[in-house]
Amino acid sequence: ALWAIFEEIKDLCKFLSIPTFCVMIMQGIFGTIPWTVMGNMLLYFQLSGIDDSKSSILTGFQPIAGAFGNLMGGYIADFLAGKFGYHGRPFSAQITVALGIPLIWLIFGGVPAGSGSFGLYFALIAGFGLLGSWAQSGTNFPILSDIVPAEARSRVMAWECALENSIANLLGPPMVTLLATKAFGYTFGDDDGGDGKDLESAAALGKAMQATICIPWCVTLAAYTLLHWSYPRDVRRLAARRAKAPEPNASNQDGADRAA
Repeated sequence: ALWAIFEEIKDLCKFLSIPTFCVMIMQGIFGTIPWTVMGNMLLYFQLSGIDDSKSSILTGFQPIAGAFGNLMGGYIADFLAGKFGYHGRPFSAQITVALGIPLIWLIFGGVPAGSGSFGLYFALIAGFGLLGSWAQSGTNFPILSDIVPAEARSRVMAWECALENSIANLLGPPMVTLLATKAFGYTFGDDDGGDGKDLESAAALGKAMQATICIPWCVTLAAYTLLHWSYPRDVRRLAARRAKAPEPNASNQDGADRAA
């Protein structure tokens, strides 16, 4: 068991020597922090005065729209990769993050709490799901699979997902809680109205969500920009290493050809 752990640590150290992997870890952590707090969307809509059934529909629709966005993102990234080579997938990620930031800002306060209709929020969530969800399918996994040998692809994805998810979940929920309660005055529970509507607390939660989502995604956008430098170099470095490596069964095949 100890030897297996040692081997995994060795693999991680090798991956960390690849600049693109380090960039992917950075974008992964900051890009995942927002997703760890998306569960607060339901509470935000309820505090804003949208009834429970409509709030549930809005919240449940977000991952459905995101599923179609992931599919669309794969096609778009493939198209851009065919047109712009190694710059296409980073460009696709930059587009989706740049589109997602203003849409999520509108959802959590750009449209003031209490003034947005069900239809408006539905349209914003549909837009966010379709336009802000391209990165994983179109950029992250394809790039990770390009920078390591085929036999290491599962391990590099496992390490990237493990690091980004664990660190993001450690940071995201406490961040939005502290901002909402300490910085913006979230006081849900003190209202005696009994209907769950509390526009002041909705505004406070919305500001905390905007900060916890939009600021990390700005860092993610910057990280994806670095891929224009690191990704082509790491792919070429791997290709050069493959070219220098001897064919594994070349000598055996030559012997078989001579025998035939």
